[in-house]
Amino acid sequence: MRIQDVLALCFLLALPEMVSACEADCQQGITNAIIGNYSSIVDSALFRLGREDDQDIAKALTKQCGYSPKLSPDLYNNAAPLSSYRTRYLSAIQNEYHTRVFPALKYKLFNKYFHGKCQVNGTNPAGCPNPDCPVVCGTPGSMIHFYPKVVSISFDTIQSILRETTAPFSKANVAVEKKALADSSKGGKYCHSKNGLRREVKKDLAAFPAQLIQACGGPGLFECSWEAKMKEYILTFP
Repeated sequence: MRIQDVLALCFLLALPEMVSACEADCQQGITNAIIGNYSSIVDSALFRLGREDDQDIAKALTKQCGYSPKLSPDLYNNAAPLSSYRTRYLSAIQNEYHTRVFPALKYKLFNKYFHGKCQVNGTNPAGCPNPDCPVVCGTPGSMIHFYPKVVSISFDTIQSILRETTAPFSKANVAVEKKALADSSKGGKYCHSKNGLRREVKKDLAAFPAQLIQACGGPGLFECSWEAKMKEYILTFP
């Protein structure tokens, strides 16, 4: 047998595994779909952080600095994509989140967990590579079988990014603090306690990651599963 024939045969034998793996388009599509699903959840967490009775930054500015931020009525409309409170004080949080979420989630899902071949003792178990593979590997069928893991990895990654983004002395936290301190000079009188204002900023932002659990329906993450539509979408990839 010619060397060309041997190489062609090896390529054909490897082809089913190659085309059944969740590779570039698959990884990008699934990652973007999860981020898209979470967009309203993250926005809901921001909305809860910006409700009238939770506006610690705005209340602190009024109490300590004599400045009341002018907030538009859309603050009270949950359907609004952004309230003026969030736009004014929390845009740095959103920008940092959007910068980090895609590479982090893609890495956690596919580089750290769903990767490698499905074969056990040289053969693919029933259901592998698709549609329901009981082996952790880099195929859509594996993601279907272990879908609860997809849910938990996604939530943990997104919550971790939000926790790091809102942590004291993080770049986004400092940006929010600077905006609040800049507003503190608009009250026409000396701001009594800028340190107190800084504490209010940190307290307000520290509540954000916990708001994500509430927006997801509690520890069971019932509102952050999207199981039926995500499984259907995952299986569109070979």
